[in-house]
Amino acid sequence: MGCPNAGMQPDRRPVSDIGYPHQVLVMAVTMTLTVTALFLLFDTTPDVHRKASTIGISVGIAAILVTLWHSWKRYDRIDAGGLSRTHETKRQRTLRYIGILGFSIAVIGSMAWWALNSDFGLILAEFVGAGMVVWASYLTVVVWERRHHKVVMSEKKSMYTVDVTFGRTLR
Repeated sequence: MGCPNAGMQPDRRPVSDIGYPHQVLVMAVTMTLTVTALFLLFDTTPDVHRKASTIGISVGIAAILVTLWHSWKRYDRIDAGGLSRTHETKRQRTLRYIGILGFSIAVIGSMAWWALNSDFGLILAEFVGAGMVVWASYLTVVVWERRHHKVVMSEKKSMYTVDVTFGRTLR
């Protein structure tokens, strides 16, 4: 149930050429480059790198499973029009912002704790896991779009879908 004129100005020109999947792709590539840079910058032994990779991949796989389940439900809500700023109450918006703030504080706090205790392997593990989750998010939105023949758009704190045919005609 996407808006037929979504992303269009009154004179029918697109507002933005960058869709939501492209934003997630940029975030995934940035996270990958960050993980690579951190592995190169932290001059540690191979044992620390192995430990960081193992823990990061293990936590990343668990987080990916939760992310896949949550993301699929979220894209179905977006398609139904439930994630538009006009359909969201102030309480729902506040709870979402508090959740994001709490998660951010927990991640930054854990990194600070590990940095103070000189356990850089766990910082690397956290970045490896986060990178895996971002790539899974990108693949999830791409698969969802292909299956539903729609494009997920994100503008001005609202998300919606636009019907497309991906080169095929609908019969």
